[in-house]
Amino acid sequence: MVKPSEAVTVWLQGGLGNQLFQLNAGFLASAVAQTELRLSSINFFRDPKRKFEIGQVAVGIERESTIQSLWHGIPYENGRPRASTRRGGLRVTTVISEARAGDLLVGFFQDQKSLTGGTENTKTRLRGVSLSPRAQAVQRMARDRVVVHVRRGDYVTLPSARESFGALSTEYYRGALESLEVSPRDAVFFSDDPAYVQEEFDVPRDSIIGASDLSSSLETLLVMGAARDIVISN
Repeated sequence: MVKPSEAVTVWLQGGLGNQLFQLNAGFLASAVAQTELRLSSINFFRDPKRKFEIGQVAVGIERESTIQSLWHGIPYENGRPRASTRRGGLRVTTVISEARAGDLLVGFFQDQKSLTGGTENTKTRLRGVSLSPRAQAVQRMARDRVVVHVRRGDYVTLPSARESFGALSTEYYRGALESLEVSPRDAVFFSDDPAYVQEEFDVPRDSIIGASDLSSSLETLLVMGAARDIVISN
């Protein structure tokens, strides 16, 4: 077991995409600090809408125990990262290049600067994830075609998310497809609201991959990655 003082620990939060950016930042930060990498997933006990989703990508990386995480405490105060955790002596850092052994790395790391150190380690691990037979079939369907990701969910149903992010219009997706010179009927749609997509774009249900059609968000991400082009949501 790696001691917290001998590693960089990443505070995981958010959904799959956020966790992958944070994992990548952890790889880069541990390289800067020339030390081991650990993951803290205690935040998902506080956020029931999210869960730890990168288990298949983070094989072999030590996860902090619940007791250790509870001892350190939450690295936020009034919505902002603290200078250090209240207990346990971990310094909180939000900058990859300043990481050192004993730090708790906190943030989302989706900006271009956070990616300048590369993503190869993360991509290599993603390529090594085994897909279910169903996901393999969908991947073959999506390969070298245009994939359209229509996200609705909390962007539509939750006032706070709708106010912060908004939901993209049908015109946005149609305009993107036109720029790629592809008809909606020649694309593969991924959406958490298949009925909406089927009605708005007049496409058959079998060209829409719904949230329950694959076993996990990670499978969905990997299958979408086989596309020639992707029209993304916000």
